[in-house]
Amino acid sequence: MIRAGQVKWWPAVVAILFGFTLSSTGASDSIEDFLNSLTDAADEIDSEINEDGGASGGE
Repeated sequence: MIRAGQVKWWPAVVAILFGFTLSSTGASDSIEDFLNSLTDAADEIDSEINEDGGASGGE
């Protein structure tokens, strides 16, 4: 995204530093739980799609 010019360097640096700051607060456990639930949900959706062979199997 930085190479394409969609995100400039300084906002990217600020976002990274903000992430490190958040990781040292009490909110880090809640954020980690939320992100884990998102990845679990995405994994379940992917598993269901692959079990069904996809909606447009083309066979």
